[in-house]
Amino acid sequence: MQKPVFISFIIPYHNEPTAWLLACIKSLMALEIEADEREIIVIDDGSDASPEETISSIENNIKYIRQENGGQGEARNRGLKECQGEYVQFVDADDCLIPSAYNGVLHLLREEKTDMIVFGHTSEMGYEGGNGSFFTTSGAEYMLRRNIKSPVWGYIFRREIADGISLPTDTLTEDEEFTPLLMLQAKTLVAVDTKAYYYRRRPDSLTTTADIEKKEKRLDDSLRSIERLKDEAKRLDGTKKLANTIALFRDKNTIDAKIKELKNLGLWPLKLHFYTFKYIAFAIISRCSMGRMAIKRIIKSREK
Repeated sequence: MQKPVFISFIIPYHNEPTAWLLACIKSLMALEIEADEREIIVIDDGSDASPEETISSIENNIKYIRQENGGQGEARNRGLKECQGEYVQFVDADDCLIPSAYNGVLHLLREEKTDMIVFGHTSEMGYEGGNGSFFTTSGAEYMLRRNIKSPVWGYIFRREIADGISLPTDTLTEDEEFTPLLMLQAKTLVAVDTKAYYYRRRPDSLTTTADIEKKEKRLDDSLRSIERLKDEAKRLDGTKKLANTIALFRDKNTIDAKIKELKNLGLWPLKLHFYTFKYIAFAIISRCSMGRMAIKRIIKSREK
């Protein structure tokens, strides 16, 4: 009798080098999990050339789906519709899992049977991680006490808690809406201090690009995400998201204009609730223009 699928790995793909895609898939195959307990799904979001033949050369039971280009959010949504696993893990085609660390996360997941497990990432090539300390809470409590990281690849989640939730397809920052909504459905969440995901830094990524139009688009998308999450905003700690958004721009006028939009939505200034020390410090300092520019300089200096 075939075992039920324990975890589905969903890989959205669009024109990344096939060598990166193969490295991604091989990192999944290297995990300590039986082949019939895992499901690997590649969603080809309208790439110029299909990687199907290359994929089948290393693994013949990968589910390959090709669709018209609809963006990464649409590709991930398709993967959610197609997958059969009890749990889901998104992996970007240009990234990898780190088997030595991720195996520990999988072991913890089997033991705790939690709705969601959150782990760390690294951009250090050749990183070999081990097991870390962990604590258990609920998704809502985690968001109240910590600065959540929005990338969907930063956690494993039980597939059923995503029922009725999908990634928006009209934005470059689809994670920023999906992650908090999903996390609120997690009655139990385990946060583990383990770097189990390798994130490849690329010069054309949203966080590193010099393209002003892309930066403007990302900032506008973030504001729209915050607006759509307005009903949940009081439960979320927005420190890191808003700080990173401010760090995108050198132009004081642009920053002040976006802050004005948040004020019109009733979402600025941030409420002076003591969620974390970082939150209260940011909420106070960011209330004036000079404070926001000081935050920006600090963030830029840490990135060097």
